Amino acid sequence: MLWIFLLLATIMPPLKGYYDPYITPKWIWSFVTVNGGLVGLILLLILLCGPFLYNTNGVRNSPLLLSLITICIFSLFSYPLRYPLTWVIIAFNWIKYPKNIFTRFSSRVIFSIVCIITSIFIMRENYYLRKWGRISYIAHNGHPYAMMNKYKSLYTHFCHNSYFIYDYAIESYCAKQLKVSNHLLQDLEGIQTDYETTLLHGDVFLHQGAYKSALYYYEKASYMCPVRFAPLEGMLQVYENTNQAEKGKLIARIILNKQVKVYSYDVALIKKEAAKFMNKTPPAN
Repeated sequence: MLWIFLLLATIMPPLKGYYDPYITPKWIWSFVTVNGGLVGLILLLILLCGPFLYNTNGVRNSPLLLSLITICIFSLFSYPLRYPLTWVIIAFNWIKYPKNIFTRFSSRVIFSIVCIITSIFIMRENYYLRKWGRISYIAHNGHPYAMMNKYKSLYTHFCHNSYFIYDYAIESYCAKQLKVSNHLLQDLEGIQTDYETTLLHGDVFLHQGAYKSALYYYEKASYMCPVRFAPLEGMLQVYENTNQAEKGKLIARIILNKQVKVYSYDVALIKKEAAKFMNKTPPAN
């Protein structure tokens, strides 16, 4: 049973609440301190350092104990506790070394219970991830509308997963369910704020006719990635739809004069649309 558990823990992706570089602190110590205060920080220290403090065997160079040092180093710039295999290593250390806390019989019973419960959780989580993968594959291959009910059924489980919410928002936008996409993106703003999410929010508002909000998000996305052409294209569409020719011409000039770092079909199309806008716009009197 132990080897099955280790295999599941190894192939299992990180747990829910994936690390995001924009909102979440970059290491687990600050994250726990912010969310759990001094109590949370002390509990984390006990969890990682307890096997060293309560080690009655006098063994300090055991590979199992030294693995905790690796976890501590990893925790300085990431979130190792979101990987099930990390918990396996911690559990092994706590059961093997603090002999004055666990007897030999009780340690085996506790570890067996932990393995069973965690294995059930891992298999359940893996089931939902596979289900999401199948739904996403079908939606990405031209059938987003048919998958909306299935996305909705998974939202309860993945409501804190920024990757799922973003994927759901994109497919809702492609399925012309703009209200659903807008609602999802508003929820996502509390989790992450990156270029792709901001740009998608602008596209949703543009197709809803909320041009003021669309312009706000396009400008915000443009500040995030000044080298990108997509936010400028969105701003040009806003000014074209609202009959603001002078502002549209200003954006069109920026697009035409902007240096291209990576040539692509999308960039060429955006420049073509900007030139078309300049040619059809009558000169100011």
